[in-house]
Amino acid sequence: MLRVADSSNRRVYPPSCEYDGYDGKVAIVVLGMHRSGTSAMAGVLHHLGVNMGKLLLEANKYNKKGYYENKNIVDFNRSKLLPKLNMTCTDLNLPSSDSIEALTADKNMISAAMDVIRQDYEHSVVFGMKDPRLCLLFPFWDKVLCEMGCAVKVIIMYRNPLEVALSLLNRDKIPVVYGVVLWARYMLSAEYFTRSTSRLFVNYDDVIKRTKYAIGKIQRYLRPNVELNMRNVSLVESFVDYKLKHFRVDNISKAYGGYQWLKVLNGIILSLTKASTNCSIKTLEIIDAVRGQYEKHKPVLDRAFPSMASLIL
Repeated sequence: MLRVADSSNRRVYPPSCEYDGYDGKVAIVVLGMHRSGTSAMAGVLHHLGVNMGKLLLEANKYNKKGYYENKNIVDFNRSKLLPKLNMTCTDLNLPSSDSIEALTADKNMISAAMDVIRQDYEHSVVFGMKDPRLCLLFPFWDKVLCEMGCAVKVIIMYRNPLEVALSLLNRDKIPVVYGVVLWARYMLSAEYFTRSTSRLFVNYDDVIKRTKYAIGKIQRYLRPNVELNMRNVSLVESFVDYKLKHFRVDNISKAYGGYQWLKVLNGIILSLTKASTNCSIKTLEIIDAVRGQYEKHKPVLDRAFPSMASLIL
């Protein structure tokens, strides 16, 4: 039975904005690059009793078991928030501090987002949000959820970046090198924006190959705030299908395009899926250095692939 744990310890993981009005609701936010297993994770949460929204994006040939994305949140991100930041799903720009601060200070936008949350989750004590664009927009939604009294728990999905890029090439005709760097954009944003938040890094391969292990890891992370419906584990195992992972790559050295920083970032994110603790200061410093290298090389890729930024994922 899925429930919010009602105990004196339920604020062990308070909202990252240090909001003092936690009212017992928990929002589980799934972050990760497109094609990185976020749908599988959201589907797992759905089958374990987490309300992912009333109106979900429909399954299609590229995601036969469904995306488990709340359509209202996706539309809000696409039509309101990203344009406000002068960004798209597929440009290589990292959100600037100034633009994020302006967005989170926009009271009208905050109010509109609260209406979206109330519309779909008003009667849910535990609910989930999944949209890859949330990697770029997390500070905004974090503030919305905090001001609504929700504790925020974040699950960040990792998948081999070359597998992600090959999947994007197949679905969206995005060149592999661009797809790998786009993966870096989303992961750098997700990691940076959640540093003050309770978060868990999960490997997509664990979800589809070691499902019970992944579920146990997620449940331990969510406690004591949330108890998932563990009676549905067998249902989750039938939902997860390893055969639907069409791109499997062990060696990704050729995908780096000479960018050593990509190799470093991949290694760090992968290691975080195996760690029981959060990033060390040294690790954060390395990620920040990678961010600097990303910004340095981004203009070259912008010139090489001028049409990519206008694609809609």
